[in-house]
Amino acid sequence: MKILQNIFEIGNGVYHNTPDSDLGIVLDCRYSLRHKEWEYLVSFGPDKENMWYYEDELREDKLF
Repeated sequence: MKILQNIFEIGNGVYHNTPDSDLGIVLDCRYSLRHKEWEYLVSFGPDKENMWYYEDELREDKLF
């Protein structure tokens, strides 16, 4: 079984793929062998709950 290369690393700054998303920080990542995809635990600030996101929900640049 081959594990796909992850796009983001712990500590990377990321944006959600919605317009005007705040900058978040990747806190953790995990790979699902069943689904063959990466998930990332992201913090978008101290007042917001940390949540898990799939790779296709995140981006390196802000969407306007």
